[in-house]
Amino acid sequence: MQKVKHLEYEHGNNCDKVKIDAQKIMKEERVHHIENDKDMLAKKKEQKQQYIGDDSTNQGDIEHREKDLDANYKDTEDMLNDQRKELIGKYEIKMTELRQELELRMKVEIHEIEERKNQHINELMMNHQEAFTEMKVYYNDITRENLELIRMHKDKLIDIRK
Repeated sequence: MQKVKHLEYEHGNNCDKVKIDAQKIMKEERVHHIENDKDMLAKKKEQKQQYIGDDSTNQGDIEHREKDLDANYKDTEDMLNDQRKELIGKYEIKMTELRQELELRMKVEIHEIEERKNQHINELMMNHQEAFTEMKVYYNDITRENLELIRMHKDKLIDIRK
């Protein structure tokens, strides 16, 4: 019984000791937590300030880059406009050269067609002349033969009358 009392007493002492140790540890943890909280708040404040500084720096960089890009855009646009004008000039020159070449071709083709037309007209005139000559010879032959027949018949008639 005494041993049980002694154990209960030791147990009570140990419980008190554990409670005291636990309270001490809890106090230490609270202090550690409060310090940790303060450090974190300080870090948070520091990071906010760093964020604000970085943000303003980044905005300045962005504005600077935008200005550079705008200048680059304008330069590129001017360069492209110059190239476009050069190309338009080149192609207008080519267009006038092609028009001149086409006009020359057209004149040559028209000249060839006129020559063929004139040659055809000449051939038709020659054919007509030949046909007219043949017809003239044919009718002259007929007329001559008829005149001879008439003369022969006249001669016969004169012979018959004699």
